[in-house]
Amino acid sequence: MNGAVPDGLLTLGVVCLGLLVTAGAVAATWLASPEERRRHQRALAGPLLTAVAAVGSVVVAGAPSALVAAAMATAATGVLLWWQRPAARVRRLYGHGGWMGVRSYIEAATKRATRAVNPPAPRVDGTAARPVNRHGAMLGRLVTGPLLIRGLRVLSAWTRGILMLGPPGSGKTSMLVGLVLDAPGAAYVSSTKTELFDLTADFRAQHGAVRVFNPTGLGGRRSTFAWNPLSGCTDGAVADKRARALVRGGGGAAGSGSKEFWADKASEIVRCYLLAAALSGRTMESVQAWAQNAQDTTPVELLEQHEAAVPKGWLDSLRRHLDAAPNERSGYFAAVLPAVSFLDNAAVAAACNPQGDDETDLAEFVAGTDTLYVIAGEGDRRIAPLITALTEAVFETAKIVAATRGGRLSPPLAMFLDEVANTTPVPLDHWAADSRGWGISIVAVLQDLAQLNSRWGDDAAATIFNNLPTKVVLPGVASKEDLERLAYLAGPRWDRRNSEGRDKTWETSEVVSGGNLYKLPRWHAFVAGVGPQAAIVRFVPGYLQVRRARRKLGRTVEASPSRRPEMTLTPTRDPISTHEELAPGHEPIRTRAGAMS
Repeated sequence: MNGAVPDGLLTLGVVCLGLLVTAGAVAATWLASPEERRRHQRALAGPLLTAVAAVGSVVVAGAPSALVAAAMATAATGVLLWWQRPAARVRRLYGHGGWMGVRSYIEAATKRATRAVNPPAPRVDGTAARPVNRHGAMLGRLVTGPLLIRGLRVLSAWTRGILMLGPPGSGKTSMLVGLVLDAPGAAYVSSTKTELFDLTADFRAQHGAVRVFNPTGLGGRRSTFAWNPLSGCTDGAVADKRARALVRGGGGAAGSGSKEFWADKASEIVRCYLLAAALSGRTMESVQAWAQNAQDTTPVELLEQHEAAVPKGWLDSLRRHLDAAPNERSGYFAAVLPAVSFLDNAAVAAACNPQGDDETDLAEFVAGTDTLYVIAGEGDRRIAPLITALTEAVFETAKIVAATRGGRLSPPLAMFLDEVANTTPVPLDHWAADSRGWGISIVAVLQDLAQLNSRWGDDAAATIFNNLPTKVVLPGVASKEDLERLAYLAGPRWDRRNSEGRDKTWETSEVVSGGNLYKLPRWHAFVAGVGPQAAIVRFVPGYLQVRRARRKLGRTVEASPSRRPEMTLTPTRDPISTHEELAPGHEPIRTRAGAMS
């Protein structure tokens, strides 16, 4: 015994090391989110199999030194790969303390917690409505926090409202894909591109009818939804709201005091034009013609013919504005013309003039489980007034329907407003404070907080930020002020410090700094406002969600060749959540819109 290690002890050490690595890899794979699990299995399969084979050879053959070295090297490789997992890197960067804990997770981010926030509304007859099948929007799976809850789903109640921030390329569309697929009731999806429609239309068609409003024909997608901006404008209150929406969409009121003055005057003119056209049975083309000729007195004459239906004071204000000094009148019509300029496009004008029964009933839409995709496009900014007016009409209709159904829509209406500051500058400050009580879920997507201030002004931007409680921050937000303001939401944490000559002390520090928040890895998000503590989650990229769902649906279709997926059928099941396993025996139900993707 000259100091050599006994063969039995060496064999036992190698076996224990192999078992330790295997147990660590299995535990890491089990705790990982589903999208990480396959990657872990592929990355660790080779090293682990080699380690197991080496350990087996050691046991059988008596532990040759070369084989022992190979086993130890393979085990070290496995440990290194396990140490470099994305989730492990995130926890090393952001630390462990101060993030969402077990208690706050149970109280705020679970299915039971979201059900308590979003209970089913009572029916008019007093009985309870059928509970919704999705109580909260899944934002991802926990990466930070205690080991016990890592990998669990983080849900935000649908009616809480979500403010999502991320520059181009940060993964906004990928996160929106999952939210759109999981929306339990009607879904209104506004975007500048056709991507959300292409990825989700087939699956939303299993939940209800799919309609597309694409007035510019972007991407060759044909509109299957028709809407007349004059709809309901025989009512003075509707005409006033519609006029203000058109002027707001045209940029007439963007937070500046002078712009708001001219916008108010323009709205008073446009509302009279809308009311005159609606009462006389004319179209939006007449409204555009009047807006292009400030000296045309036809609207005044029409309102005089229907004076009983004209609200008091409207006719006098219209005469006063049209008879104003040339410079003053030019200022008015500088805000009037952009509000109706979308009619310059022949395709858009045709989409605003439905014939017969082609116009979709908005009340039926918000009360059901259908999906409306509104493709605003980025090339023709003139259609922003039309999209804004349609979005506001949907919101107002939802409030009217909710008032007849116990005061709240159940399941809620989900409104996904992508690039809301550019395409649909709705009164988001009022909506953020008002939507929750009506059962309307607002998901507002912006590139940064500066867009809030530039579009709605400082005061309204603060209201929006405060009243959309769930904040989702994606990688790439670079403004120092924005990052520090968002990092503040995570609050402080207690850190143990070593001090000279004394025992260890406790000090407070920020959970995450603005600089570290900028370093978010791809497919991760910083989530604040779901509970008292913030969290970092990892979400499934949209293309992976759709790929998995299509693969499963494809197998279902092959197993049921007698069912033709191109047929338009009445939906009989809840929406597909690609975060969950799809139930067998269901193939996609295609509508005219779905068949185009």
